[in-house]
Amino acid sequence: MNSWVLERKIAATIFLCLLGLGALAGAANVMLTVGASPGDIEKRYSAPTAEAQADPLALLDDPPVTLEKLAHVIHAHLIPYALIFGVLAFFLLQLPYNDAIKVGVLLIFASSIVGDFVSMLATRFIHPVFHLGIALSGFVFISTIGGIIILSLYELWFARRGKIS
Repeated sequence: MNSWVLERKIAATIFLCLLGLGALAGAANVMLTVGASPGDIEKRYSAPTAEAQADPLALLDDPPVTLEKLAHVIHAHLIPYALIFGVLAFFLLQLPYNDAIKVGVLLIFASSIVGDFVSMLATRFIHPVFHLGIALSGFVFISTIGGIIILSLYELWFARRGKIS
């Protein structure tokens, strides 16, 4: 990426910086609306009634959570996650590092997305203990984003290598 023309490097830098700021704003939003402690996460995502905890399907009849709301939450998260994954995968695959390492990072990144959804639904429908998975997958997700952005910016502007054809 260091051999890219200046216009491409500037565009990539602006994109990566905006994405990084968006990720930081998203993390701040989660901390301010959900909370950062495991108790806050459990409270936010666990089933609202004892009946729903005893019978996971009963939650579907509880007014706060409907199939429409679940569909909205899933699509509102999955589309941006897919776009973020795709674009950052493109940048990661441009880096001049070992392919096995890049594939490993992509698998960890994808696993954090899947883990987030599975943990969110498991906390809601199975047991509140799965809230720890939400916190862990969120940490891995934001850390992977940050790592790819930092490495990409480094390779764009500071790495000293010959032209790669």
